[in-house]
Amino acid sequence: LIIPKNIALLFLPPYSPELNPAELVWLQMKRKMTHKIYKTMEKLKTEISKIVKNLITRELIIDLCGFDYFFK
Repeated sequence: LIIPKNIALLFLPPYSPELNPAELVWLQMKRKMTHKIYKTMEKLKTEISKIVKNLITRELIIDLCGFDYFFK
């Protein structure tokens, strides 16, 4: 594996959801969907689409994923 000079590999512990930005985004989505029942898969898909369009903004992603270790 040849790693470009502008790429730094950061190794995480085997289980560390708090260090995985995707887990933090998923947590925000789950909070919007808790305690709701979707009668069809299509309704679930529609709700997920709405959440992604309205909740997941550039600012939120930067806030959730802006760990110091990314910018060192």
